[in-house]
Amino acid sequence: MTYSARDIYRAIGYKKWSSFLHVIAKSNHIINNGLHAGVIKNSSKRARLAKGAIREIIDFNIDEQALDLIKNISGNKKLFDGRKITNEIQVLNLLRKYCENRGISFEFQFKLDNFFFDAKIENILIEFDEPHHADIRNVENDLIKSNYAKNKGFFVERFNCSHDIIDIIIKLKI
Repeated sequence: MTYSARDIYRAIGYKKWSSFLHVIAKSNHIINNGLHAGVIKNSSKRARLAKGAIREIIDFNIDEQALDLIKNISGNKKLFDGRKITNEIQVLNLLRKYCENRGISFEFQFKLDNFFFDAKIENILIEFDEPHHADIRNVENDLIKSNYAKNKGFFVERFNCSHDIIDIIIKLKI
């Protein structure tokens, strides 16, 4: 089954079409990058204007999987108040808040024997690299650390400030 974005945006909680377009764009980005299944196709719709005039307006056909993603993103945008993420601590605090709201275990600064990870979400260890660390990051030590964690049964994911909070949540599948 497919849905018209114009027909559903108010039911999802948006008053303005222009605000909903951002969610459509974000969802399309996630789907096109293989992070979530779904189809969002450009379409148009005839709309009746004042004095009986009719005009073609932009619309999108959305399948059920894409609709689930859109609802998830819409809820997350409201949860995070649309704040811009600028550093590791903000991202980790948002992830903590997200996990707490969903009953998912979250731990800051998780220590695994002699190694520290920025966070642990269930069996996923998160390493967060801020842009100014890129030049001094020791790739060999990171590889040793990641392999050690994997041998202990953990998954390791690396992120940086260029990652959107929604991308992180979708990639972690939480």
